[in-house]
Amino acid sequence: AYNVTVFEQYNQRFLRANGQLEKYREIQDKVGSEIDEIATPKYQYNVRRVCEEIRSTLMQLIIKEV
Repeated sequence: AYNVTVFEQYNQRFLRANGQLEKYREIQDKVGSEIDEIATPKYQYNVRRVCEEIRSTLMQLIIKEV
């Protein structure tokens, strides 16, 4: 079932992770390639992790409904 509190928690986590990625992209051209090779995957992973947790929670809810 839809839970507003859970939605808000995931939404805040996604916005935070995506915001960090966007801030990094603003300065990405100013950092060296060695730092970029470490930082870009880190920020991308944070966004993917939140998305995967959302997907997992949605799948669990679907299974409970069946």
